[in-house]
Amino acid sequence: MQIDTTEFPIVKMDYSVPYNTDFREILQSLNELFAKKVPFVIIGAGERSEEDEAQSRVDRHEAGIWAKAHRQEIQKWIKMHYYVESDAKKVLEMEEFSVIFEKFWGYPLMVVPSMEEAYRRAEKLLNHKSGT
Repeated sequence: MQIDTTEFPIVKMDYSVPYNTDFREILQSLNELFAKKVPFVIIGAGERSEEDEAQSRVDRHEAGIWAKAHRQEIQKWIKMHYYVESDAKKVLEMEEFSVIFEKFWGYPLMVVPSMEEAYRRAEKLLNHKSGT
């Protein structure tokens, strides 16, 4: 997984790229975004690599501890996670998974069919939340 914060308040996550850094650096990136005190949206795409999947069991446990410790900031600053998926079967799987995702992370996950749709919804949500 790779995080890209260059378009903040839209944060992109590419799950198809194996992360070459410790996953704690991704969590640290989120901490840095929380410090900005600006609501943001995550747009994710891509299937997890086999390398990430194999590493994820221990990471999920540590990420769960981090998520519990940062629940308040997560819920205040991360407004939505749009996951881009066009395959009908995978859409259903992700929609089912979204319930577990929200319980684990503390913010909602919504599946959208395209990157364009994710950006459209993100911009609408962020503009609505900021009162413009």
